[in-house]
Amino acid sequence: MTATTLNRARAYLANLPPAISGQGGHNATFRAACWTVRFGLSDGDALALLREFNQRCQPPWTEKDLAHKLRDARKVVRPTLPRPASATPAVRETWSLEPYRSRCKTLGPSTAAASTSLSSATPDTRPVACAPEPGPATNLHQPNLL
Repeated sequence: MTATTLNRARAYLANLPPAISGQGGHNATFRAACWTVRFGLSDGDALALLREFNQRCQPPWTEKDLAHKLRDARKVVRPTLPRPASATPAVRETWSLEPYRSRCKTLGPSTAAASTSLSSATPDTRPVACAPEPGPATNLHQPNLL
């Protein structure tokens, strides 16, 4: 474990709200334990940071309770931070409206005047209608996922 990761985890836990009995204290401490796991800390480092977090808790948790929360966190959370250097960078999913725009057409004034639902259209406003789908519905976006 690098010192940078340990310092990042320490700073993150310092910004979490403290555990206060009767106000969701269990959830607050469990959340802190889960973050130590997400940062990929060893049990010793995680317990050290949980002890620091515990100094702000009312009342403080026992060492046994902190170890229990860490064990439970390891059952439900997997290390996710930091990402390995060999990991593929995330790519944003993009959507293109061009396939839809190519099927759309502008209605002429005679069509707008004949339509009862479009009778309130002003002369400079031209309603837009889309041509029917050419076949079965297709997924037109391009997923660029990990």
